[in-house]
Amino acid sequence: MPVRNAAPFLDASIASILGQTMADFEFVVLDDASTDGSRDLLRAWARRDARIRLIESDAPLGLAGSSNRVMREAHGSICARMDSDDVSEPDRFARQWEVLEAHPGASAVATLWRGIDPQGRVIRPSDRWRLLRHATSAPFPHGSVMFRRHWGLSAGGYRETCTNWEDFDFFVRMARLGPIYVIAKPLYAYRFHATTTTAMRPLASVERMYRCVDRLQGGEDYGAILDGPAPAQPTDPRAVRSLAAPRIWAGERPRIPAAWWLRGSWRPISAALYALVLGTWGEISPKSLRWALGAVITSRDCIAALRIPEGGVVRWTPVPERVSRVSPALAPETSGK
Repeated sequence: MPVRNAAPFLDASIASILGQTMADFEFVVLDDASTDGSRDLLRAWARRDARIRLIESDAPLGLAGSSNRVMREAHGSICARMDSDDVSEPDRFARQWEVLEAHPGASAVATLWRGIDPQGRVIRPSDRWRLLRHATSAPFPHGSVMFRRHWGLSAGGYRETCTNWEDFDFFVRMARLGPIYVIAKPLYAYRFHATTTTAMRPLASVERMYRCVDRLQGGEDYGAILDGPAPAQPTDPRAVRSLAAPRIWAGERPRIPAAWWLRGSWRPISAALYALVLGTWGEISPKSLRWALGAVITSRDCIAALRIPEGGVVRWTPVPERVSRVSPALAPETSGK
């Protein structure tokens, strides 16, 4: 778990890991030059639980650098990622371990998620529907992933040239080594707040990510784009949508950039219409928009439940030819949940 100025949420995040039903693990925590008192909190936790191995960096390593550091420092063959402002359910590790054991060729296993606010209240429901369609983003959060450490290192770790979307790039390269599976149950809570990384990303960085995604979906390598010039095309509505949505869930207005309103692209049209809705409705009444979006997500999750039982295991890949499938051997227990 890399930590950078996460003091308000650290206690809940760390407690959710130390409270896992699968308790035999090493908890590698990196303080990435925090300035808000996070380091003192981490030192106190490390004194209380011997499983915590605290690493302190006096110079910030950044998103990719800190992720690489904790992966290199880990001693175990399996790494479970955790983000310092989120919360894991107590049986997250046990369920993921079970999937990796059942699928020796799998590179990673992730879980579905719920969105919570700074106080820990659920504000965004879980969404199995995203497992039934190909999307240009992963249907799971970075922090929910458990993966084979050696494979992660063999894939090259996290690339600095993909900062602000280094997780998706990492998943792309891991999927080439072995399948990625997703447990269709929200074993992870992603916290939306004013300074969440997904809402603070530079627009140019997100646009570059979508250029790479387009190249990937066309069956081409996107390596040449990473070091190339910034996008010269009009503002991509998918990038606008990707930045506006987390702000809405965090209780803020979407703040659609003027560049898109004035000269932004309207392709793909579905993303442009979505950005238009977020930008207008969200400015007028973000609260009612959140309620409407939550209702839509709940409805489509109920539809997806007809094909994916809660706790089922679905294979996911970042390329269009993926075929979603539920693993009967790992279907959920019929316990009435």
